[in-house]
Amino acid sequence: MDQLHPPQPLELNGNVAENWKRFKQSFQIYSIASGLDTKSREVQSMTLLHVIGQEAVQVYNTFQWTDNECNECEISKSFHTLHCILNKFEKYCLPRKNVTIERHVFFQRSQHEGESFDNFVTDIKLKAKTCEFDLLKDSLIKDRIVGGIRNENTLARLLREPDLDLNKAENICRAAEATEWQLKLMNEESGVHVVNSATNSFKRSKGNVSCSYCGKEHRPRQCPAYGETCHRCHKKGHFSSVCRSKPVSIVKSEGRDDSVEETFFIGSIGSHSLSNEWNSLITVENKQVTFTLDTGAQVNILPYRIFKQLKRKKLLKSTSKLTTYSGERLKVVGKAHIKCTVKSKTAIIEFQIVETHSKPIMGLPGCQQMNLIRRVDFIEDDTLSGYADVFTGLGCMEEEYTIKVNSNIKPVVHAARKVPAALREELKNELRRMEDEGVIEKVDHPTAWVNSLVIVEKKGGGLRICLDPRDLNKAIQREHYQLPTIEEIASRLSGSQVFTVLDANSAFWQIKLDKSCTDLTTFNTPFGRYKFLRLPFGLNSSAEVFAKRFHQAFDVIQGVETYMDEILIAGRTIEEHDDRLRQVLDIARRKGIKLKPSKFSLRVRQVKFVGHIITDSGIKPDDSKIEAIQSMPYPTDRKELERFLGMINYLGKFLQNLSEITAPLRELLKLDNKWIWLEQHQKAVDYLKSLITTAPVLAF
Repeated sequence: MDQLHPPQPLELNGNVAENWKRFKQSFQIYSIASGLDTKSREVQSMTLLHVIGQEAVQVYNTFQWTDNECNECEISKSFHTLHCILNKFEKYCLPRKNVTIERHVFFQRSQHEGESFDNFVTDIKLKAKTCEFDLLKDSLIKDRIVGGIRNENTLARLLREPDLDLNKAENICRAAEATEWQLKLMNEESGVHVVNSATNSFKRSKGNVSCSYCGKEHRPRQCPAYGETCHRCHKKGHFSSVCRSKPVSIVKSEGRDDSVEETFFIGSIGSHSLSNEWNSLITVENKQVTFTLDTGAQVNILPYRIFKQLKRKKLLKSTSKLTTYSGERLKVVGKAHIKCTVKSKTAIIEFQIVETHSKPIMGLPGCQQMNLIRRVDFIEDDTLSGYADVFTGLGCMEEEYTIKVNSNIKPVVHAARKVPAALREELKNELRRMEDEGVIEKVDHPTAWVNSLVIVEKKGGGLRICLDPRDLNKAIQREHYQLPTIEEIASRLSGSQVFTVLDANSAFWQIKLDKSCTDLTTFNTPFGRYKFLRLPFGLNSSAEVFAKRFHQAFDVIQGVETYMDEILIAGRTIEEHDDRLRQVLDIARRKGIKLKPSKFSLRVRQVKFVGHIITDSGIKPDDSKIEAIQSMPYPTDRKELERFLGMINYLGKFLQNLSEITAPLRELLKLDNKWIWLEQHQKAVDYLKSLITTAPVLAF
């Protein structure tokens, strides 16, 4: 015991309350381990003052002592007992507790934007400890979950539960987080895209020419820059030696619009003629317009001179920037959603309206919506060349799914919702397309359940048909499946150097419903009733059923991870990676699983997966989230500060001492503290923004 080291001195900077708790615990352990507790009271007191540190001793010298505080002290008052000194420091370091304030803070706590449910409920439970709720603690924590949860659908589910207790509330909220990814399918993410029509020009050229991506000559689709990252602009697909752009940073748009600018690069906008096979005559509203089809472009462009001829079309604000590879900046005057028709296909297309005399351009999104292109031989690759069928059409997994319901719950029939006249024709076309693909079918017989229809207008135009089975969900007996965490996935990727990510095509629709339960999914439309033959979006069991079966299909392959509808394939070498890739494609073919041909990353050193970047060195934060945080202005009220801290929490695992750094900011969130933005708060925000730019890569 002679070698036993005393505790470190008490630190009176930073979070003093936490520092005191740690010091007190360390001293109590030291006191027992060293035998100090058997020594005289005077030795115990003097030992405490010796190890507590000079700064704390100076505080001790300022203490005022009363008779009530010193009942245990020696009559001579020549020294104070250990218990007395500890109590005095306890009062000094720990603010006096006001139960009313503690309860007020508890009842004001709501889930922050971007905050996980587990973080939210843990903080609520910690706050409840100081509220003296006694036997009502679990019930009041449950009530605070209901009052503070951000997701409105989850709130509705909680309110519908007749005998809701804390355990049920936690299970419902955690299950809702597992299905929240469905919402992303309804809202296309904005970001920074690269548009390059030179790709298509190259495919149509004859012979070998100098490639605009690598600067070398090579055969079509054998560019060495494919999948590589430019060191200048940090975009993929070209080398820095031929980079024609400046680095793109997220810029806050003027006015109150908080959206970020999207930067697009256009290969060519000239009015030179192309062969007829790359042009198409499209009816725009009631006017016929010849478009250049550019499948390399991620935006659709309509000159303002044509837009003016479309009567009563509203011009919306656009945050996009368009630049040609020659450096010419196009003036974007706005954007508009316009009805387009080709043959029997009609869709609402989003166009960027520009001041240019060139021909209109129908980019990849518009071409796909209007069925103007078919993807054939999407990539010439030795490994993928024999699996074109896996990337074509809608899949159908082997095992059907039976929706099981609680027979004690009474079925509900909803009347048809009104559909705006402007969307009726487009809705009719989408229902016909889904019927042709075998996703839905007409219902002419009576059914006990009839659900509501939800129509979502896609950002780029077109409709997404969804089910609103809020009553049916109450009766469904779910299959519970726990999704893996990013930490669990990363731990199994040690040593991996090469990665590929594949996505399931129309994920839920690849699971066929058993005939005995299809009537449960009946929904009303202005054109009659339909029912789903495939697993629909909206059921509270859909996400877990698909995730479970998708995982079971590929779990037998080492180095392969699944998360919802994504597959990550990892290997230490290209050979090992390709062998695993072939196994994945073989299983997909055998089990009837179809993958997206338009969205995958093949043989790259880093990939985006589960909201993180997985590299050959480990995992790191997603750059888009870092850029979003850096572009955020200083908070001007508690709501904006909560949003900022919620974004920072995403990076918590990458930042050391995050709690201490954010302590002064979190003080501003307390309702009993007046909102006063000081220099220390600005420095904390600046320091956090500087930290995230150097966030470490967490090794596998």
